[in-house]
Amino acid sequence: MYTYFYHGNCGRYYPPYTFWLVYLKLQINFWTIPPTNALQWNEAFDLYKQYPEYQKLNYNMTIDEFKDIYFWEWIHRVIGRFIGLVFVIPFVYFLLRKQLKKSTIKKCLILLFMGGFQGFLGWFMVKSGLVDKPDVSHYRLAMHLTTAFLTFAILFGWP
Repeated sequence: MYTYFYHGNCGRYYPPYTFWLVYLKLQINFWTIPPTNALQWNEAFDLYKQYPEYQKLNYNMTIDEFKDIYFWEWIHRVIGRFIGLVFVIPFVYFLLRKQLKKSTIKKCLILLFMGGFQGFLGWFMVKSGLVDKPDVSHYRLAMHLTTAFLTFAILFGWP
C-alpha cells in the first residue's frame, strides 16, 4: 500500500513518486547492484542514515519507503548507463569499419559529449546535497533537465 507524502512547506499531499520527482531525492553515491537480502538492505539504509537528507528530512522513513525510492533512483542511473552503451558500442563498431560519413561522426561525437555531460551534471547535482544541505541545488537540477532536453532536441531535430 502506498502512502501519500505530506510536504509541510506547501501544505499539500503528493502521490508516490510525484513527491520523489519534485522534492525528495535519495542523495546517495554508493549505487551499484541493488541489495538482494534483508542484511544488505539494512546496510544500505544505515549508510543512507549518515546523510543530512535522512537526518534532517527523512528521519521517520521506513525501510520499505527507502526501498521504493532506492529502486527509482537506481533504475534512473541504470537507464542512463544503458543508453550510453547502446549509443557507444554501435558508434565505435561503425567508426572502426569506416561506415560513417564525416557529418554523422560529428553529430555522434556531439551527442556522445552531451550524454557524458548529462551524466556529469547528474553527479554534480547530487553532490550539491551530500554535505550540509539535505536537498540538491535547483540550479543544478535545472541544468541537468535542460541538458536532457537539448540532447533530445539535437538527436531528433538535427537534419
